[in-house]
Amino acid sequence: MSSDRETWVALSALQHLLFCERQAALIHVERQGGGGEIARDTQVRTAATV
Repeated sequence: MSSDRETWVALSALQHLLFCERQAALIHVERQGGGGEIARDTQVRTAATV
């Protein structure tokens, strides 16, 4: 049982890290001024898949 909980916590932390990296990349693209519409569209699709 403890092993299952440890695995779940590790996966949850990994998902959080990956999600934050994607968000940071999207914000970076939006701030550059190019592809803002694409970045917002990607952000909506990414949020829906998480």
